[in-house]
Amino acid sequence: LDGVALKWNEEDAILVSNGTTTAIYTATAITRDSTCATFACGEGQDVIGENYCVYYPATAYDNGNFSLPAVQVYDAEGGMEEFPMYAYTESHAFQFDNLCGIFRLQLKKQDVSIRSISITTDMAVNGSFAVNTNSSGKHQLSAVAINEEGQKTVTLNCGEDGVSINSLTDFNIYLPTGEYGTFTITITSTDGRQCVKSLSDNTLAINRNERVTLIRQDEQLQFAPPVDFVNGLFTIDAQGTQVYFSKGNLDYNGNYQHRNRQYNYAYP
Repeated sequence: LDGVALKWNEEDAILVSNGTTTAIYTATAITRDSTCATFACGEGQDVIGENYCVYYPATAYDNGNFSLPAVQVYDAEGGMEEFPMYAYTESHAFQFDNLCGIFRLQLKKQDVSIRSISITTDMAVNGSFAVNTNSSGKHQLSAVAINEEGQKTVTLNCGEDGVSINSLTDFNIYLPTGEYGTFTITITSTDGRQCVKSLSDNTLAINRNERVTLIRQDEQLQFAPPVDFVNGLFTIDAQGTQVYFSKGNLDYNGNYQHRNRQYNYAYP
């Protein structure tokens, strides 16, 4: 993927299915500069047959489909944790196809640390996906159904301490392939402020096994308290943790107070 090699480690696990039986296999012997691994059955019984479907990561298997998470985890080394892959094979030797492309956002702004980055689109980016074959004979994903609007948003979690963007910093998010008609990026800093950017182009093309890069820095990044939140940060514990409250969480009767039912909530 753009010259970046896949690297296995001994914690990696794949799920193997022959259509009726599934089992989870974990990496054992790792060779060829960590780019090749042998897997041994670690959960369930050995899958026997002539045709095998192989899913990585094992946790992505969803009754014959592939499940993409709503939250991805930032990798400080600039890599991708558990990048979705699939193989169909008639033997015990196989090579994976990458199922998604990557959107890389490069950010730079002094004295700002990023807690999360969310992307909202007009297509499903999390949930259940079928594995299909494209015109080149490679495997790719197609959404089974969009049952909730939340399936159109994916968030990169950068941790409570955040990631400094004093220098130009990479943030990678994997996405299903397709032509995205709308693409809104919400960047949240560790102090709860937000910067919202909507791409003005008609479409953004995400292709399998490719990476699209967008660079935003300095004056292009203006952070402000989120819209429709009560102005100001509220301290909520003895450790000094501060959050913004959405107006739907509070009533005002001379002062702000929590509503009895807190079905909708918001953190910075």
